[in-house]
Amino acid sequence: MTTTMISSLTLWNVARISMSRTEFMIGAVTQEVASGRHYDVGLALGIDTARTVDARLIIEDMDAIASMNNVASQRISTMQSSIGAMVDLARSLFAEATQAGQAGSDRALFIESARSKLATVTSLLSATSNGTYVFSGLASLSPPVTDYISDPPSVAQAGVIAAFTSEFSIAPDNPAVVAI
Repeated sequence: MTTTMISSLTLWNVARISMSRTEFMIGAVTQEVASGRHYDVGLALGIDTARTVDARLIIEDMDAIASMNNVASQRISTMQSSIGAMVDLARSLFAEATQAGQAGSDRALFIESARSKLATVTSLLSATSNGTYVFSGLASLSPPVTDYISDPPSVAQAGVIAAFTSEFSIAPDNPAVVAI
């Protein structure tokens, strides 16, 4: 019969290593409970780790797509409500123009109403969603149109005045315009 000597250092190290391993496991389990995920996915799942990582990436991609779809949905909703309001304004302006063409109507009242509706359309075209202009196309950080009726005249208004003057040889604010 043989006996093997176990040193007291070995007995002391076993307890120390066991204590260190227990402390590490307490930290790992605490982190798993707090995050709801394995501390070391590779250790827990082994060969299935790649599948888990791929699934997480796919979930993150789907979340990003859903977020972008929400932004697009908000933009489309803003556009639809603005377009609906512009259609209502156009119908109202058409009805007013029809009445203004009849004898005895107050054209000055119609002109003032048309200016007001133009300002409203400009405002509707400058609608924003999440800080960007929805009708600006790629330049979504700048407004799509400027106020047509402004002092000094806007570029668009100056172009219309020039075209009118070129076509009829009189300025649009000339009293002789009624004869056209």
